[in-house]
Amino acid sequence: MSLSIRTIPTIMGNCYIIEDQNTGRNVEVMELQINAIISTDRDMGSLPHADWSKDGNSINIVHHGKPERRNITFTVEDFYSALEQS
Repeated sequence: MSLSIRTIPTIMGNCYIIEDQNTGRNVEVMELQINAIISTDRDMGSLPHADWSKDGNSINIVHHGKPERRNITFTVEDFYSALEQS
């Protein structure tokens, strides 16, 4: 998978724009939120703007944006690798 991450510093911490470069789809998630998703034992949940699910090492985030819903699936390893390169 070809994943890229843009980091935008905010007053509430970093915001990550995670993009699947193969599809052009992206989702926005706060650093605190993605860290919680990665570390929790739960396999699904909601954010104020998105739903997420985990299956083993794979994470799927569905962003409820307008005008369209966007989703992206990636592994924890792909996330950390892309974060190192950003």
